[in-house]
Amino acid sequence: MNYQPDKIGGGYLETAVRIERRPGIPPYYPTREEMLRLIEFVEASGAQAWWYSCAGKGSYPLFPSKYLPSVPQAEAGLFEWFTEQCHSRDIVIFSWEYLSTSPLTTREHPDWCMQFLQPIQGSYGGRIDRHLEVYGNQNPAPCFNSPYGELLMDYCVEVVEDLGFDGIWFDGCFMGPANTWPGGRIGCCCPRCQKQFKDETDLDLPIFEDWSDPVFRRFIQWRQQFFADYWHRLCQHVRAHSKTGLIGLNNFQRWPHPTGIGCPLNEVNFDGLSCAEISQQPWQAFLMMKYLRAVSNIHTPELWMQHNPYGPCGEPDHMIYFGELCMTAGGFHAEGQPVNPGDNIPTLRAMVDELSPRIPYVGGEPPRFAGIVLSSNTKDFAFAGDDKPTWRSVHGLHNLLMHAHWPSEVILDNQVRLDYLKTFPLVILSDVRCLSDEQARALEDYVQQGGLLLVTAQSGTMDDIGQPRETGALDDLIGITTRYADRLPPMAVVPNGDWARDLPAYFRFWPAGRYATEDYRSDDLWAEFADDVEVLAWGAECDDDAGQSLTTSQEDPQAAAHALVTRPVGEGRVIYINRDIGGFYSATPYREYRETVIALLSAYTAPPYAVDALPHVVVTMWKQEDGRIFFHLLSQPQNLRSVAPAPNVDIGTVPPTGPVTITLPFAVKQATRPVTGESVELEVADGVSTIQIANVDRHDVIVVE
Repeated sequence: MNYQPDKIGGGYLETAVRIERRPGIPPYYPTREEMLRLIEFVEASGAQAWWYSCAGKGSYPLFPSKYLPSVPQAEAGLFEWFTEQCHSRDIVIFSWEYLSTSPLTTREHPDWCMQFLQPIQGSYGGRIDRHLEVYGNQNPAPCFNSPYGELLMDYCVEVVEDLGFDGIWFDGCFMGPANTWPGGRIGCCCPRCQKQFKDETDLDLPIFEDWSDPVFRRFIQWRQQFFADYWHRLCQHVRAHSKTGLIGLNNFQRWPHPTGIGCPLNEVNFDGLSCAEISQQPWQAFLMMKYLRAVSNIHTPELWMQHNPYGPCGEPDHMIYFGELCMTAGGFHAEGQPVNPGDNIPTLRAMVDELSPRIPYVGGEPPRFAGIVLSSNTKDFAFAGDDKPTWRSVHGLHNLLMHAHWPSEVILDNQVRLDYLKTFPLVILSDVRCLSDEQARALEDYVQQGGLLLVTAQSGTMDDIGQPRETGALDDLIGITTRYADRLPPMAVVPNGDWARDLPAYFRFWPAGRYATEDYRSDDLWAEFADDVEVLAWGAECDDDAGQSLTTSQEDPQAAAHALVTRPVGEGRVIYINRDIGGFYSATPYREYRETVIALLSAYTAPPYAVDALPHVVVTMWKQEDGRIFFHLLSQPQNLRSVAPAPNVDIGTVPPTGPVTITLPFAVKQATRPVTGESVELEVADGVSTIQIANVDRHDVIVVE
């Protein structure tokens, strides 16, 4: 059974095939005949949940709402009939809406409109044709600080309680008019927002979008917190009036997407569905699922993707594979359906057949081992509004650990506090440049009390709004005595010590002339260290282009800086890599980078389980309340590519791979593969369990008891 009226979202959270097919732009108005034809299609396809909408595209309510203006032809009773028809056919039904636009509201109340800061250079182009098609020549974005904010909350209750929808999936979650004209402008600076900003910060709200202005940066922080608070209040209001209604909020904090959109990249823990669009780049999915959980972990997260040109009329493997990928990452996916309904029933049927047996094994509690700090402040401010270097660095370090089969989770800015950090044996700062004094103290206390901290590149060299520090916030902890702004760090690394006995004699980063490329830039700095640091790898300069002759910092400290150092502090330890190795790995995922970082960390810690498998095999672990453990295994060869913002939906052929061995430091009773039914070899000796499977075709689940 899909539709379960007594469960949150009508059972939506337990469905694996969720599709989007919704009404067009007014004056289009759906007829009962058209709606019934779509209902019958969804029923025939086997799709378990469906986003339709009680509002035309652009947020034009198609029913006589008590709270927001509706289209003139709004028919009473139409959507009550519609949701009853869906439920009678075992279909969970959501209403798709834009959060940030309400054109009929702003037409009636122009004083409720968002007002936008002015760009300091030129103007935003945006997608004017799309805006004119949907909204005409008007500002459709009301401010959430206006009466619209409260009316929208009541409108949501009306949709789920009166019309019978099981939830609302909010797209367009921007502090502005979505991504149409005026093209990502930053709001809001209306009188209401000016007053609240002044009251809460004692600062005057800026007029211009000037990333060099400290007050503008404080406004960006304030605005994100304001929007996060609204998300929380919206979901709380719906829950207070509906036991089962579920709000989904599409978080646009992802790369590539314009910075300054206002979506929270901090822990909010709203009682709604934390979801996002994958934008046809599956390589983002594992990291995205992790920070969606970090934003709100009350319900299993979701990623939307539209598979064109491969679906929905064509081969279903791409959509099935993405569903398996999302399940491996601890969530579900939703599928865009842009074409005529009758064409894709076989494709959706295949998805239902393949994905439904996997539903009971999705989600749980991942192990807390490595925590990677994903800093909204660094993303927004370290590079003056250019978020690409931060996404590259974090994606790279995350993928490096994943390829080494080391589990990781994401730590957001407001989670960089001692009580939360202590839940991770290992914390990683991958070029996290922006840190507040409070965050720096929490990190130092974490190390003092036994934590292992890995720091790279220029982490801590700016305050929380990107203002340069005279001395890095973590420099004393690391043992850095001087940073030189006019000298680049070494291009080669020569490992030193027993930890490196299985590594190559040396490896190189990009030559100096290639530090800046079209896709990635590095402005790491040369540094000197205190006498009490232990040098784990010498920096080296190549004396010839071939790199065959090296001068290390051991031989000539003036020629090159130390590349890797460590220092015991209190009961813990800090390790420092004087390069943004995450950024380099994202661009060039070389084995040498991965093996060096893992060998370095392995000298001081180990993950809670060991995996012996090829790097492209993703293994995730999920603890269940009943004591069972689910392991998901996914073969993903394309994940070894460099990180790039171009569409990457062609999975190609995924050949069987294996064997895969998982070693657990405790005894287990049995291990099974309930989805495929294939065999598992289990050996238990001296309190250690070894699980081996011969191959993984593409995706599989191992249940350990």
